[in-house]
Amino acid sequence: MEASKTGLVMTPREAIMRRIRRGLPSRDPVKLTPLRRKPNTGDKQALVTQFSDELDILQGTLLRVPRSDLGGMIAGLLSERNAKQLLAWDPLCLPEPGLLNELEHHGYQYISSRLPRNPRGRRNQLYKLARARAGITGAAGAIAQIGTLVMPGGKGRSRLASLL
Repeated sequence: MEASKTGLVMTPREAIMRRIRRGLPSRDPVKLTPLRRKPNTGDKQALVTQFSDELDILQGTLLRVPRSDLGGMIAGLLSERNAKQLLAWDPLCLPEPGLLNELEHHGYQYISSRLPRNPRGRRNQLYKLARARAGITGAAGAIAQIGTLVMPGGKGRSRLASLL
């Protein structure tokens, strides 16, 4: 056992806590960083450019394609990653109707994220979900200042799909 400054004997717990406290910075380690830019409230193209710039800092990539080319573009990305099984939001919750049908036409398998209540069915579905190599979701919006997507959850919009 260690002795404190007052000469009292400290328990091992007190000694450990004392060493931890000594190792902590004396001031608040979290510093607020001001945003680098003020929000752009007018020009849509400027917002897209700002979002793309911020996403680039996060090592993300923004791909812009016409809706008519979306399925083909996603199929190409999935092919590059050898991802044949997909976890996705329910088809009616995706922003592009028919997207999953088009991907299935290209040979990709959609795995529903819905989990049965019975233990056996649940276990089997979790096994299927574990094979998914990519996730397909939508977004409710984007925050250009920080390169972030706003992803809603809820019925038909599994958050699991956004983690792949």
